[in-house]
Amino acid sequence: MTKLGFLGRRLSLAGALLVSAPLLVGCGSTTVQVASPDVEQHQIVVLGQAEVTTPPDIAQANLGIEILSATVGEATQQANQRMAAIMSALKQLGIAEKDIRTSNFTVNFERQPEPPHPYPTEAPAAPVMAPAPTPKLGSATKGAAAGASAAAAASAPATPSIVPVAPRGFYRVSNTVEITLRDLSKVGPALDAAMAAGANNIWGVSFSIDKKDAVAARARDEAMKDARSRAEALARLGGVTLGELVSIREDLTGGVASPMPRMQAMSAGYGYAHDSVSISSGEVRFGMQIRVVYTLKPR
Repeated sequence: MTKLGFLGRRLSLAGALLVSAPLLVGCGSTTVQVASPDVEQHQIVVLGQAEVTTPPDIAQANLGIEILSATVGEATQQANQRMAAIMSALKQLGIAEKDIRTSNFTVNFERQPEPPHPYPTEAPAAPVMAPAPTPKLGSATKGAAAGASAAAAASAPATPSIVPVAPRGFYRVSNTVEITLRDLSKVGPALDAAMAAGANNIWGVSFSIDKKDAVAARARDEAMKDARSRAEALARLGGVTLGELVSIREDLTGGVASPMPRMQAMSAGYGYAHDSVSISSGEVRFGMQIRVVYTLKPR
């Protein structure tokens, strides 16, 4: 082999190693190394956290109707009538149509237990007996025997036939809407109006923040202060001094109050015979978490 050929093979091998080097690094870890291996030894990473409370400015609730009837047509018709009355009552309170959304509509047939059948499905087997010898009869005797057999067959009770019975049960139609209330003073009146119009299911009443800019700014400021305080405390314990700020990453962790327990307003005729609904909005929590990286300097 010539020196030129040997040199070409060495250059090709070196090029292959250089191409495959980034692939080998990527296979071992998802972290891409962009600096010297000991750079993390001169950094401090902290998580600054803050949680602020504020009165909510929006409420949401799920409400609807549940109708039971023997036929699907009747159940659906009653459900449509009651839901139309509920929608009309909500709109009269000033709730915009865009803030009323159908969240569930179901039609189910619920089977009732069937009574036991009056007749057994299989008759008990009769004992098998050897046939008796048939005596020889004359023509007159044969005629009389045939008549007696016909009369006996006519007088024997008929075996009842089993007719299939349709399953017994009822249809359940449910229709639910989710409403958004931007005026919290209308939460109680809206639920009152819905139940007066025929709603017999109300649940999932919750409060949250629609305009988050101001509360997010408060939480961000406090989370950043918390991160700086944590970093300084760790640096002091480690005998070093904080250097420059390398990176910041924020993460929202809250902003919605826990839903209230489910409420039901059901009576014998699906009527409305309840006191006025009392709702307390309280305050909601809004959390912020910030990941901050600082460099370190020796004292």
